[in-house]
Amino acid sequence: MITTTRKEAITLIEESINNVIPLQDDRLEKVIYAVNNDLTVRDWVLGMPLRFTLEESIDFVRYMAVHTTALDSVPFITINAVFEYERGNLDKSILMLEYVNAVNNDYPLAKLITKTIDANWEPEMFNQMRKKLDAQVLQDCNEQPIREEDN
Repeated sequence: MITTTRKEAITLIEESINNVIPLQDDRLEKVIYAVNNDLTVRDWVLGMPLRFTLEESIDFVRYMAVHTTALDSVPFITINAVFEYERGNLDKSILMLEYVNAVNNDYPLAKLITKTIDANWEPEMFNQMRKKLDAQVLQDCNEQPIREEDN
């Protein structure tokens, strides 16, 4: 069973990006597990453009999506769809959301993002939303364990 904390998962991501070292083996598995099983960690990844460039954030979620199973790639591809939408790549964003829906048509974040795109949100609205939520996400990123039996 994989166990990690929010802080450990986020530290692994930060170290990977800051040192340009791809996540592999146990470190990769811990981050995949954390993003798929803890909304706070997933939301921290969604907030990455506040801490890294949008390009670095996109590179990270793309890397994660191709280094896991289709089902476990869902949060990474959904977040990538948001990032691409923010870059003005509407068609690419929609294709990603269609893929996510084909893999897991019940993923709440993908449903929310699809609704906001269908409502013609300005791409900047995602950045504004991210800024409003970031303080709470950072506060919630403590040492709380992420375990299978918690879900």
